[in-house]
Amino acid sequence: MRFGYMGGATIRMVWILLLAGGAIMFLTTLGLGMTGQRYPGLNLPSTPTDQVILSLVTLFTLAILVTPFFTAHELRARDLLLRQGLHFWAHIPYDQIEEVHYGTRRPIGIGVRWYPDEVFVVTWPANLVELRLRQRRSFRLFGIVPLPPVRLVAVNVDDPDRFLTALRQRVQAR
Repeated sequence: MRFGYMGGATIRMVWILLLAGGAIMFLTTLGLGMTGQRYPGLNLPSTPTDQVILSLVTLFTLAILVTPFFTAHELRARDLLLRQGLHFWAHIPYDQIEEVHYGTRRPIGIGVRWYPDEVFVVTWPANLVELRLRQRRSFRLFGIVPLPPVRLVAVNVDDPDRFLTALRQRVQAR
C-alpha cells in the first residue's frame, strides 16, 4: 500500500511554477552565455567547459528539487519503506515502531529536517504522522550522509487517517 504527499492543487501549482521559472531562467541565461552575450548583473562562465560544469550542477540541483514529487511511503509485508526522492529512504521493521499518531510539531522548512530526537521527511508541513521508535535509530541522507540517531520520525501523506489505520494494524500484528 503506497502513500505519498502532493498536497492540494495550489501547492502543486506553486511547485510547478517555481521549477518552471527556474528552468526557463537557466535555459535563457545558458543560451545567452553560449552566444557570447551576458545577462546583466550575472557573471556567467564564458568557456564551454565552465558552461558544461554549470549545466551539470544546475541539472543536479533541479533533480534534487524535483524528486520530492516522487515521495512514496510504502507499507510492505514486514516493514515500512519511507522514501523521498533522492534525499531519503529507510526501511523500518514494524516491530521497531512503538506507536503511531498524528504529528503535533511542525518543521521549519521542507525536505529532510533533523532536530534533536526527531527527523522530519516532509514535502509540506501538513498532514503529519509521527512514528515513535522503540529505540534510537540513525538514518542517512542520499544513502551516505549519516544523521544522528532519533526516536521520532515524522512524515506527511495525503490521507493521514488511512495511513494511520493501516500502519497501526501492521504494528499491532507484530
